[in-house]
Amino acid sequence: MPMTQTGINYGKVLFELGVSDEVVMELQNIFSNSEELMDTLKNPVVSAASKRHIIDKLFADGRYPEIVVNFLKKVSDNGHMDEILDVFDSYFGCYYKANKIITAKLYYVTEPQPAQIE
Repeated sequence: MPMTQTGINYGKVLFELGVSDEVVMELQNIFSNSEELMDTLKNPVVSAASKRHIIDKLFADGRYPEIVVNFLKKVSDNGHMDEILDVFDSYFGCYYKANKIITAKLYYVTEPQPAQIE
């Protein structure tokens, strides 16, 4: 499914905030692997205050910069948590471009040998 313009825009903002790629990668892993968290933060029945409280409990423990916690709250407040994985993908697109990193996907029928990978 293609990325939305909203996801792209939020990703650019996250990159421009100067958040490290390690932090974004960790957040991407957390959100990718926690279906319950995603379901709760996307659920329109859950109040904005409750979502903010969840974000504080999980991310405002000093391990993550305050700017990241505030960013997550803003995305949640605006009702765009369903696009958070697109946000992270967009961030990495900006990061790779800024650092002149080219990415590629390898499709194979039989697993390549280590020499072939190099």
